[in-house]
Amino acid sequence: MCSSDLNMANSLTASAIVLCEGVPFDNSYTDTIDFSSKTEQLNYFGNFSKDGLRFANVSYQHVNYQSSTTRPAMTCRIDKYRGELENVNYLMFQNSAVYSETTSQVGKWYYAFVTQINYINPYCSEIVYELDYFQTYLFEFDFMPSYIEREHPANDNLFAYLERENIELDGYFGVAANNESNRYVRTYNIPYVTMLVSPNLIVLKEDEENGGFSKLGFTRAGEVDGIYCGLYTASWPYNSYNEVNTAIKYFELLGATECIISIIMTPFDLGEGGGAVSASNISTNILLTPPQLGAHTVRNNKLYNSQFTYFSLRTTTGDEISIAPETMTDCDLSVIESNTLNASVLVMPHLHTTYDSYSENMGGNLSYSKGVFLRNASIECPYTAMQQLGSIYKWAFNAVNNSITGLATMYAGLYTANQGIVQGTQSVFNTGLNQFMKGESNTVSSLQSLAPALFNVLFEPSTTKYSKSNDFLMSNRHFEFYFERYCLNSEALERIDTFFDYYGYQINAIKIPNQYSRARMNYVKSKNPKIVGRIPNIALNTIQNIFVAGVKIWHDQYWETTENWVSGNILTNIEGWGRGNA
Repeated sequence: MCSSDLNMANSLTASAIVLCEGVPFDNSYTDTIDFSSKTEQLNYFGNFSKDGLRFANVSYQHVNYQSSTTRPAMTCRIDKYRGELENVNYLMFQNSAVYSETTSQVGKWYYAFVTQINYINPYCSEIVYELDYFQTYLFEFDFMPSYIEREHPANDNLFAYLERENIELDGYFGVAANNESNRYVRTYNIPYVTMLVSPNLIVLKEDEENGGFSKLGFTRAGEVDGIYCGLYTASWPYNSYNEVNTAIKYFELLGATECIISIIMTPFDLGEGGGAVSASNISTNILLTPPQLGAHTVRNNKLYNSQFTYFSLRTTTGDEISIAPETMTDCDLSVIESNTLNASVLVMPHLHTTYDSYSENMGGNLSYSKGVFLRNASIECPYTAMQQLGSIYKWAFNAVNNSITGLATMYAGLYTANQGIVQGTQSVFNTGLNQFMKGESNTVSSLQSLAPALFNVLFEPSTTKYSKSNDFLMSNRHFEFYFERYCLNSEALERIDTFFDYYGYQINAIKIPNQYSRARMNYVKSKNPKIVGRIPNIALNTIQNIFVAGVKIWHDQYWETTENWVSGNILTNIEGWGRGNA
């Protein structure tokens, strides 16, 4: 319907009223429509009217008139049976130009919600309505910078909107998909056995000068990966058991077994003066922002934030960290193999320079430290420790045992030689000797009970023990790290994505809201919105409250019921508040 088809008031004291059926929004203001011009606006609402619902000479409709009592709604009477108006839910009217209350109202159309239709008689009905302040003053107010809680942004750049969403995450997190596109696994073998030797003994130094020591492949370390090391090291391939045994036998022949500091199994060759750091970058072939999270196809890029998906970097020994996608440049990893005495593997994600790679709260690093990767699974106690412990125990036992034997013999001799000693003296002597023997016996028992404890102190790993055996991991070559994507389940992701479709993102910023950043609909919610315009206070307050509550602003014919409106609600890159030419 064209604007020329709408009858205007033809009486100096009358108004023209157009009744509408099926206008798709109401006075809750959860939804409304905007337009690029007043003509476009008039034609849109006119299309909801029909013949028999347009009246040219209705009593004049006062807009800003205030009676002695507050009038919650306006009324008009028309010559129409109520039954014919059953589906009317909206109206618009235009007052006579002569009696327009201000110059700005000349030719102005007012828009209103019909709230009630009353029966007067078979030829007259009373219509109760209230102004639609948003539509009535659409082209007469403007937005100033205000605190915007939510809106559809002008772009949907990855990780551009990090404000956390105040929505319930009722879906469980799990691996995004059970396939290689969301999981990377790397396994470390143990190809080397390394012996570390202290150069403390003179006999060892003399042997070194004669060239015997070095023939076994030992070299004197200095600085190893930035850490001073004064030990000798030698490494042999894992399967070269004879070389290892030969070295042990050699130190036994020298009487220098106490110089063997440790024998460890390691993925690196610690020979050649301790070796060098081996660093590499690996590609996991995992996408930072794949088209799908699990089985859900992503529509709004905020789903890629760590509130809804994250990466896990973990080891088979139980260490694990979570990494926020917004802190990462890609899904590649840096692996640093440090060949110090405490051989370790350091695995780090590629993070933005704005984030500290070692910051724990930002994901940081995952280290196969000595307690996780090598030490607990290595032969790292002093080689002669068991021998030394056994010698100490044997010495102590023999010493005490000899003492007991000697005292028992002495007692027997004294008893035989002194048959004539009075009974009381003998009794005292017997009591004292028995106590001494009892004490010595307790000492032996204490040493016996102490031996296992001493053994544990010397030989248990120097790091926290786990319930599982790292020996098992060692023997089965299961020293691995996993890099995996976790996300909410598909049902939860769909609900959240739909929420973003309707209500945009949490913004929490001072700005002018976006009115046309999307092709079909924009949502705006604001705290204390700053609205300006030459409009009545009641209109100003109502419009402010509309934005405080939050409103979906649909663009022309693209109402929610339009098929596939979501797919058509594409970015326009238009920022700010603006409606084009009125």
